[in-house]
Parts: sequence; structure tokens; C-alpha cells
Amino acid sequence: MEYIGAVFGGGITRAVISNPAKKSAEVKKAVITLKSIGGAEKYQIETFTEKQAFHKNVEKSDIATEAERIMAEGGFRQLDAWSESAYYLLKVSKKGKTSLTKKRLADKKRPAGAEGNNRKKKYLLGGGGEIPPLVDLGVMTKDGHVVSAMYDKYRQINRFVEIIDDALGGDPPKELNVIDFGCGKSYLTFVVYYYLTEVKGIRANITGLDSRPT
Repeated sequence: MEYIGAVFGGGITRAVISNPAKKSAEVKKAVITLKSIGGAEKYQIETFTEKQAFHKNVEKSDIATEAERIMAEGGFRQLDAWSESAYYLLKVSKKGKTSLTKKRLADKKRPAGAEGNNRKKKYLLGGGGEIPPLVDLGVMTKDGHVVSAMYDKYRQINRFVEIIDDALGGDPPKELNVIDFGCGKSYLTFVVYYYLTEVKGIRANITGLDSRPT
């Protein structure tokens, strides 16, 4: 497919394939995230059906081919992609014509508090160090920097942690048992465990429950 190689040759850290031509399509969208896996940078592809999500790790050299395959097989018409400095929008018309738009991301468009005072003052998960569950999510790099394209997700996660912190109150317990009903893939479960144990110093035992065996 035209332009796919050009997009992924631009240092993409995150991409979303969406808008299938048929509403009945089994795969509804795919999210591609650059992550550190086994000590090497690879792309993790997360494909979503109506009720499930599937993961696949791909070498950086193979990601353009894999993204092209996903778009072709699923009949997808849109690819949004972000690098540290640019945003790409690839669209496929009903007649199969492909167009690509590229916009440079100005520093002023970076979410407030990117690496400065707002982050230190407001964000409970911050401080410049590595936070393993956020690294696994592709929200943070191993050197403690938040990926620019993931700041909305970073703020969303911190807001969730703030709610947990408010529930703990000013005199939190030394030990806590938590049950996460409807934990899904447990992304936020691991974030909460990290916050309770590493930040608050609480001995936390967390059980995740979900109705889906997968």
C-alpha cells in the first residue's frame, strides 16, 4: 500500500489503524506501539475484535509490511501515526485511492507539564524515574520520560491514581487487600499495585477478576 513505508520510516512511536470498510469486520482496529521487549525495541501490535484483544510483537524492520497486511486484510481506511515530532494521517478512499497528510508537532502543542513543573506538582506517578507498568504500556521510556504521543494516556492514568489516593485518605493502612472486578488485561491493576507498594509503601495483595477467560 502506498505511503506505508514512508510513515513508518519516520520514527513512529505509536499508530492506530481504524475505520474498517465493513461494519461486520472481525477486527475493529489495531494499535501499534514501540516498546522495549527483551532488551530490544520492537513494535507491539494489539488487534481488537468486538470482545477480545490479541498481541503480536514485530521487529522494527518488518512493521511496515505488517501494517500494510493488516490494512489490506481488514479493509481499513485510516492510519493515524505519531513520532516525537510529527503526526501522520493516511486515508484510503472508497475507490482505493491513498492520501497522506503530515503535520509537524510544535513544542507548544505538547500537553501542559510535559517535563516541567506541572508534572512534579500534579502527577502522582512522576519524578523522572522508570515506572515499569507505564514502560510496559508504552507510555514511558526506560529513562523515565513520558512518550510525547502518550501524554493524554499518562494524564488519564494519573487521574485514576488520584482517585485511589483520595480513597486511601491521610492515614493509609500498612497492608491492603484489593479485588479488581472486571480487570480486563490488568493494565491499571499493575499501575495500582506499583503505586500502593512503591509510592505509598503499603503491603498490597491484589486479585484481578474478569468474566472472560482470555
